[in-house]
Amino acid sequence: EDRNEILVTFQENVSGRKAQQVIEKADGTVEEALPSLDSETLVVSLETTKEQAAAMRSLEQSPEVESVQPNYVYTLDICGRPSFFKAVES
Repeated sequence: EDRNEILVTFQENVSGRKAQQVIEKADGTVEEALPSLDSETLVVSLETTKEQAAAMRSLEQSPEVESVQPNYVYTLDICGRPSFFKAVES
């Protein structure tokens, strides 16, 4: 599955409306807001990998944005490590 999503965290003082405007200016679509104590992090989708890279560069320059990163999905593969299971069982 090709996911062209990024995670954008905004500065503490940025309103939800302003965050939406910043995302739209970067040609992104807000998919989800992630709960946070002191700032707002949004999951933003883009059409292509090229648009994802351009949006990240643009958003990194925005004073309203604290951080931006790809929304990677990590998996753990331990099938080839029988010593792992022995250590756990002991």
